[in-house]
Amino acid sequence: MTINHLISTFAHDDQTKTVLVLIVLDLVLGVCAAVKLGTFALSYIANFARNDVLAKVIPFFAVYSAGLVAPNVSVGIDQANLANLSDLLFVAVAGALVGSLVSSLSDLGFPLPAKLGRGGQAGAVDDVG
Repeated sequence: MTINHLISTFAHDDQTKTVLVLIVLDLVLGVCAAVKLGTFALSYIANFARNDVLAKVIPFFAVYSAGLVAPNVSVGIDQANLANLSDLLFVAVAGALVGSLVSSLSDLGFPLPAKLGRGGQAGAVDDVG
């Protein structure tokens, strides 16, 4: 399996597309929130690229590729292999990005349940149900 094949497979995977959509939404909402709060600086975009894109997508690609090349290699946990680890890493990356999106929505003034917001901060609504 060549690196070109790995990159092509990764780029066409639904998990990758989901992560990329979340990154774009996170960037747009984060910039909007920073502008609204008056804290926007171009250095935030560079930090976002380093911390959210490189620190999340590159490791995800590495584990994803390892899972394609050697899917049945054990990772030291009973019944777990590299293919399972790739799925777990996707959940972790997507969860981190969704958390950042929720934070940006809160900063923009959208009312969120206390469990999703910042623990009852102004702008959060009471949990219903």
